[in-house]
Amino acid sequence: MKTDSLPIQERLENYLLGLRPHHAVILAGPHTPAKEAVVRKLAARVMEKYSPATNKLNAADRVARDIHPDVLWIKEEGEDSIKIDRIREVCHQMEIAPLESGAKICVIEECHRMNHAASNAFLKTLEEPLPNRYFWLMTSQIGSLLPTLLSRCLTFIFPPDEKSEIEQVDPAQWNQFQAVWDDGGVEKFAESFEERADAIRFVCILQLAIRNTVLGSVIPSHGAGPRLNGLTVYEALRKYESVIKLESQLRSNANFSLLLESALTQLRQGQVY
Repeated sequence: MKTDSLPIQERLENYLLGLRPHHAVILAGPHTPAKEAVVRKLAARVMEKYSPATNKLNAADRVARDIHPDVLWIKEEGEDSIKIDRIREVCHQMEIAPLESGAKICVIEECHRMNHAASNAFLKTLEEPLPNRYFWLMTSQIGSLLPTLLSRCLTFIFPPDEKSEIEQVDPAQWNQFQAVWDDGGVEKFAESFEERADAIRFVCILQLAIRNTVLGSVIPSHGAGPRLNGLTVYEALRKYESVIKLESQLRSNANFSLLLESALTQLRQGQVY
């Protein structure tokens, strides 16, 4: 499978199939079919690693169909939040011995939807996990997670899917973004947003621009969309993490215009937001 997430997949696979992988991993970034496919493939590989020979052959198929007994995939579709009772149930299931392999995996989609009580209950399990229990937390709004939860997890960030994102951006938007960034007028430009959706859209374009900056540095032929001139790869990666956090905060902060202006000012001054 050829996706923009392939480098992430390779790093995750090498790590999760290593000798002593961390029990809790955050998989941050836009929720795309490619990202879910990577997680399912990795879950299958882990099940194959810990399963006896008789159960290895159909592990991938059963993970793909959500019927592997040692892989819990929590989606909570139709619910505004993931509540404490659901998290307690999941934690209890993870304490039960595996049925077919020597390990259990719990994948929680959009884990930022855990309410405060659910997050605190989940922390207790992360502090003292049983051997070979793995919690993979998927989120598109990493900035909404509790700092205490972040501190107990390793984080891997999936980049936006370039092709699908670029196809949704009008060339005029690219040009407008590039002009205001190069001229130093981003803060004033941010004040013009009257709708939260427009501000979030601008931040998504900023994420792509930072991503293009990184790719343009490591792949000289890469030329899709604007870049932020003058940034090193390290600076761009730090800014990318900050802007991912900014997007999630814009979705919940009442004064989104002031928040956006303050964050962009810090980003342009070289500070990490």
